[in-house]
Amino acid sequence: MLKQTFLEQYKILFRPVSFDPNIINEIINLKVYDRAISLLKDPKIIVDLGAHIGIFSIYILTKFPEARVYAYEPEEENFNLLTLNVNLNNLQSKILTRQLAVSDYSGIQYLKLNLDHCGNHVLIDSLPISQTPGAYRPVAVLTLEDILILSGSEIDLLKMDIEGTEAKIITQETSCLNKVKTFVSELHGNLESLSKICSKYFKNVETKGDILTAWKENTFQNIEIKEQENISGETNEKENSGTPEGTK
Repeated sequence: MLKQTFLEQYKILFRPVSFDPNIINEIINLKVYDRAISLLKDPKIIVDLGAHIGIFSIYILTKFPEARVYAYEPEEENFNLLTLNVNLNNLQSKILTRQLAVSDYSGIQYLKLNLDHCGNHVLIDSLPISQTPGAYRPVAVLTLEDILILSGSEIDLLKMDIEGTEAKIITQETSCLNKVKTFVSELHGNLESLSKICSKYFKNVETKGDILTAWKENTFQNIEIKEQENISGETNEKENSGTPEGTK
């Protein structure tokens, strides 16, 4: 069963009995990515790696409606809900969705599913000899370089939340980061390695909590970061009279 909440003019469908409300709370109420957002000036291209159900992709459009977002999400159920949220808001021309993961090579890998946390699936190279039925799914993977090539010649913001794979793909040889103006990532325990590598490609690197933000310019674009309703725990969603609770 799905519930609906609003993010300004946009509707968002989510799974209330899941980790979805926590992720909504992190992005909208705790504003974990707003430091990176404040650095942007009229962004044209944004890449969302680990797009989940589309919360960040839609959130960034409330700040920069002229931007185009390339949203990558490998897990099937998350991707289907991401696509549903994009279509629900007629954002097909603004958010381009791809059911892909990012890794250190292009091909096929496996997603180890976390049945208790829909935002914490882990990418692995090969299947274990002994495995729980239904706990692993094959997924297409691309390198970061390939993804950035597909997304545009210059990336205004690269957002990454890929459950610990960051250090595997952000290496000393990740020269494709030269085309990225601003980078923001959850660290998942990779603070030292990511900070060191990002300092090679970005003029400024800072961390706060589990978020690393890196950027090339010193200029800041002050934008209005509007307060949103609390969407954690017992979600305070606005019910749309035309969309009953429990929409499927």
